[in-house]
Amino acid sequence: MARQELTDTNTQIVGWQFTDASGLSSRGFSNEELDGLGNRGEVRNGLWVGSCLLTCLLDSLNADIRKFAGMKWNLKTTLILAAALITTGFLCGGLHAQSANKTIVLVRHSEKDISPEADKRDPDLSAEGRQRAMRLKEIAKRYKPHEIFSTDFKRTRQTVEPIASQRKKEIQLYTVAEQAELVKKIMASDTDHNLIVGHSNTIPLLANLFAGKLIFRELPESEYGVFWVLHFKKGALQRIEVIPY
Repeated sequence: MARQELTDTNTQIVGWQFTDASGLSSRGFSNEELDGLGNRGEVRNGLWVGSCLLTCLLDSLNADIRKFAGMKWNLKTTLILAAALITTGFLCGGLHAQSANKTIVLVRHSEKDISPEADKRDPDLSAEGRQRAMRLKEIAKRYKPHEIFSTDFKRTRQTVEPIASQRKKEIQLYTVAEQAELVKKIMASDTDHNLIVGHSNTIPLLANLFAGKLIFRELPESEYGVFWVLHFKKGALQRIEVIPY
């Protein structure tokens, strides 16, 4: 896996680019492609955001079934999620302009237990994953998250339990199908520091939703050591940091 410096002239992006063996980058589109979309790529035109995410999701499907969180991920599930994402585009069009300054941290869960004895559907973190969760606690505390969100799986909850315990915060649960509402909730809230933990194929999608354009693809399955920090000023996204840890 190669790591390359990543920059974007539309939104300042600082960090790393992840490329798997096939050459598919986690950064979805070139600057030229984004520039060519013009105003259609702005978050205020929510239909474009949702439509492009729908296309991206459909293109990412294999012939029959994908697996996510140990469950069947099929075309029906994808279309339901895509419909929610289209709705998010409409809802968020006016929210970004109304929201105050925000810092939003997005992170994939740490390494999961893949031993023969592990629960295949809902495994705990491995020993390495628990060590990374402690590292995340030390790194994330500088962002002072006031609200912490997680999907309802052991590996995601356990990833943020150390920072939640340290900051005496409740871990709020959300589902993949509720990502549209989660983005809406965060952008409309008065909370200025948030931390969200998810999965290899949902956290880049959330980054795209908050950015209002397609910038990132899924993380490679083997990549656990990176998180996103999104900086908003007066509701406008100013900077995205992609930080290895």
